[in-house]
Amino acid sequence: MSLGPTRKGPSLGGSAQFFAFLLTAALAHGEASDDLLNAGKKAFADGFYDVAAGTFQRVVSDYPQATAAV
Repeated sequence: MSLGPTRKGPSLGGSAQFFAFLLTAALAHGEASDDLLNAGKKAFADGFYDVAAGTFQRVVSDYPQATAAV
């Protein structure tokens, strides 16, 4: 009896969700603005543009006086 087709390999959606989970877990431990900015740059470089945009927005909103927000 077959349970239907199975997917092989990770999907982009699953990868983006996993990266967002890691970013959220890191933020829960109080990363500094520079670390958050670096996480956004990594997300952008890896092609996770929505995650990067959210991360950059968080730098600006959470750390408006930081040099990383400039």
